[in-house]
Amino acid sequence: MSRRACYHAAGRNDLEFELYSKQQPDISWAQNRGFQVGAASIKKYYVDQHAASKITDLARMSKFYPESRLPEPYATLSDTFSYGPPAK
Repeated sequence: MSRRACYHAAGRNDLEFELYSKQQPDISWAQNRGFQVGAASIKKYYVDQHAASKITDLARMSKFYPESRLPEPYATLSDTFSYGPPAK
C-alpha cells in the first residue's frame, strides 16, 4: 500500500495533504463537492474541515457512548452538542 493510501485510510488528511502540496507549487483538487485551487484553499477544505468533522462526530458519539471520551482539549465540545437518540 502506498504512503498516500495509508495516510488516507488512517484519516490523516493533514499528512496526505503535506505529501502532495510539496510536490508541485501550484495544486488543485476536484471532487463531487467542488473544486479548490491553491494550497491554502485545499488545506481549508481537505484538512481543516475534515478535522472539524471528526471532532463533531466524536462529540456526537460521546453522547450515546459516554465511555468514549473526547481527548483533551476537545472534551468541552461534547457539552455544546445536544442530539437525541436516532429516530426509529
